[in-house]
Amino acid sequence: MQSPFPGAHFFGLKNLLFSFFILLVAHTLQAQNIGGIGAMLAIDSAEGYTIPFIKNVLPNSPAAASLKEYLFILKVNDVSCKNKTIEEIVGLIRGEPGTHVKLSAADNKQGKDPKDYDLVRAAIQTEEPVITFNKECENGVKLLKRQGYIVVKTFNSDCGDFFFNFNTDTSLYHVRVLSMEEKTGAAYNQGFNLTARVFDSNDEAGAVKLFNVGTRDIGRSIMAQLGADIYFKRQSVGTISIQVFPLADVKACKAMYIVVYK
Repeated sequence: MQSPFPGAHFFGLKNLLFSFFILLVAHTLQAQNIGGIGAMLAIDSAEGYTIPFIKNVLPNSPAAASLKEYLFILKVNDVSCKNKTIEEIVGLIRGEPGTHVKLSAADNKQGKDPKDYDLVRAAIQTEEPVITFNKECENGVKLLKRQGYIVVKTFNSDCGDFFFNFNTDTSLYHVRVLSMEEKTGAAYNQGFNLTARVFDSNDEAGAVKLFNVGTRDIGRSIMAQLGADIYFKRQSVGTISIQVFPLADVKACKAMYIVVYK
């Protein structure tokens, strides 16, 4: 079963796109007005290449007037979006309010029957990032359910060192952890050590340690993710234990979200 949190592509996966905190209009830690179209993007990495698609649109925004969810963005101002990062695509779309941006989009990743859209950027009020973070995590859980996964447990917190339990059966379980942290200094790409372990409370020999699989700098915040799969041989109680170790120029975690599914 394909993991929604592969290490090679921080926000990509083959069968399911479980994206978090990817506001097309801003990557900041305070609400502000920025010229954009008012959409959230995710990355589809199936078939060996990436293409962004619209995950959600903000009400009363330029995107809401003409675009729709799950529309694949092929080009921005005639620049191909193939294999570009979210940051690169955001940079192409954002601009001064009142200016035009042209998108080429299609209902399919292959780009068959594309349509052109001419949008006027607007000053869009972004919300507090922790709120956005949690909303996107909840949207990701909804996507998991639509894909037929059984979501066993979700947990969100303002972080710290903690653990929680969940009931298990003899199944393969997927555990994914995403955490957002705020920087204080100018150091770029400074992350934090996020570690966790998952184990059967009745048999710790089956413990699986989750290692930090990547950090990503987004504006004045940093996100880290980790994930692992663990198979329980009998009905038991699974335990997740989390430890967070900030590095230089990083405050304590702002938010953490954990999902367990099978």
